[in-house]
Amino acid sequence: SNSGLPNWVEEGIADFVAGAVVTASPETGVRQREAADRVRVSRSLGGAFFQPDSPLERWQYGAASSLVSVLIQRDPNLFRAFLVAMKEGYTWEEALELTYGLKPEELLQLYSRAIGVPGVQP
Repeated sequence: SNSGLPNWVEEGIADFVAGAVVTASPETGVRQREAADRVRVSRSLGGAFFQPDSPLERWQYGAASSLVSVLIQRDPNLFRAFLVAMKEGYTWEEALELTYGLKPEELLQLYSRAIGVPGVQP
């Protein structure tokens, strides 16, 4: 497929996999904690985080891998279906609802709970 993935998914997967493969390195966890600390102050992922072609700022890589982690922990098989749906041409929002039955706001609520910061906005 020539359908790409949004940056937050692509980079989130890369960071998540790096942490899973190189378990001796604390970098993924450090990035996730730095992102959570930043979100704790701003209550936001930075505005353009979910835009398909928006480049991520350095601190947002930890947020991206945390979101991927939340989805994988919820159901790894659904995460695979989520990726397949995007590669088939669905937007990430459509793919999220199709596979997980979640709206983007509900994904943000899951992330908010995971990092202990209520009311995180895009």
